[in-house]
Amino acid sequence: MNGDWLTERTSTVYSLGDLIHIEASASMDNHVPLKLYIDRCVATLSPDKDSSPRYSIIDYNGCLLDSKAEDSFSTFVLPRDEREPDKLRFDLDAFRFYGDERSLIFITCHLKVAAVDQGDSRNKACTFQKLHNVWTPLEESNSDICACCHVGNCGSTREILFPSRGRRDLGLEDESEAGLKREGEASLGPLLILDPELTNLATEPMTEVEQTIQERSPGGVQSELVVMVALTVTAVSLISASLMALFLYRKHKQIQLLLE
Repeated sequence: MNGDWLTERTSTVYSLGDLIHIEASASMDNHVPLKLYIDRCVATLSPDKDSSPRYSIIDYNGCLLDSKAEDSFSTFVLPRDEREPDKLRFDLDAFRFYGDERSLIFITCHLKVAAVDQGDSRNKACTFQKLHNVWTPLEESNSDICACCHVGNCGSTREILFPSRGRRDLGLEDESEAGLKREGEASLGPLLILDPELTNLATEPMTEVEQTIQERSPGGVQSELVVMVALTVTAVSLISASLMALFLYRKHKQIQLLLE
């Protein structure tokens, strides 16, 4: 999304240090009010969420793990509109995989809906507050629901998958069994993450040393060879002319002696 959260961003190009505004949503037409949660999100370098390397952005039923990174500003975003409990937003600090030159990343998230009053350790959205070294929930006043983020074990839920690859919306069918959660996966990407330092390096003017190196590159060597060949030809021509002049001079002297 764009920064105003009102329109979808058309560009998928970001730079390190940018915030990626992500909105998850579920279509719940003709359905009782339900609240959307994000169980987990993983970033990979290919569309396959199980590929390696991969990085867990959200895990343990709604713990935004990336918010715990020292240089990260990732966070779940308030307010969640009470009229739209089927949407959930979070900011993700743009990143690249360390030691890998590839710039494209794919994000796959596992989403689910639950009753609006069913917030607990398995239905939550928690951000790590580095200043106070504590996990805090997005909405629920009971901060204990985020305590399990510290230990990395928040229980398990039964998964009912309805893949929605390549879309940001997760369609939900009518559910007759009371209390049964509806779940599914949605993917986002590829996103192009640029490194400003590398970009600036490519556009900076060359120093004198770099210019000298370039002059001595294969193209520069070729230029030097052309000059050397030209000088050699000129030198040979001058020597030949000198020898010819000397020969003609001696020939002229011989003719004069014969005439005398």
